Amino acid sequence: MIDTGDPYLDWCENNLDELRKYPDSFVAIDPQIGIVHHDSDSDSFAAWGRGLSKADKARLMLTHTSMYV
Repeated sequence: MIDTGDPYLDWCENNLDELRKYPDSFVAIDPQIGIVHHDSDSDSFAAWGRGLSKADKARLMLTHTSMYV
């Protein structure tokens, strides 16, 4: 198990198989829960992200799966 001290990076590095389930997709990751939202369409994902509360924006990492797989 990788422990970099960054909970988001740790989740990604330790769950590459999960990320591979969403090829070429945008994902929102909660390091305690995992992937909470995914979408292959950037506009749709951005619209979803704009609707997040400040607390959710602080809690989630929004990224693209190509960064990790």
